[in-house]
Amino acid sequence: MTEVWIPVQENGLPLVLGLGEHAAVLAMTSKRSLPGELPPGCVVWQRISLNQLAAILSGDVLVCLHPDGDVLGAEVLEQLSGRRLVRAAEHVRKGQTTLPELWTEFLESTVYCLAADEPGTVAYESDGRCTVPVFSSLLYMARTVGDVAWLSTTGRDLVAQMSGNYELRLDPGASYSVTLETDGEYSQG
Repeated sequence: MTEVWIPVQENGLPLVLGLGEHAAVLAMTSKRSLPGELPPGCVVWQRISLNQLAAILSGDVLVCLHPDGDVLGAEVLEQLSGRRLVRAAEHVRKGQTTLPELWTEFLESTVYCLAADEPGTVAYESDGRCTVPVFSSLLYMARTVGDVAWLSTTGRDLVAQMSGNYELRLDPGASYSVTLETDGEYSQG
């Protein structure tokens, strides 16, 4: 199974359900297993690959597969979407891992950026520093900046496209947010 059906809201995002301490997306394994009615607030059942679903969900959201009843937890989705980047940032903030390990994970991860009108990413300049917001998932990007034009690439390709020194702000506003500089520096906050 590589594709599932998920309920999608008017804003184009999957319906995320609160389940006690956890959040989850209900995913149906076949079209014939879809219920007759959509969940409240949803407009369509959308067919999506597990890779695409993993890319748009934040790191703490589970996927409940029905009718099989399986739950795909963080470990499985991490392999599909590169969530190890978020975990690496959290560990750096807590002093549990090193900057080189975070950089390695960043360079290998798929990341999402605001698309500029011309080819490239949006960068903000302040006090002579250029900052590029970089997001670990499309869902976090949508929650943070709304419905915007975006692009995805690997961290390695993003850094390779930059000329000069840029600050790469991973998941602005998140508790684990970090700033990586293209010259290899790092800061928290």
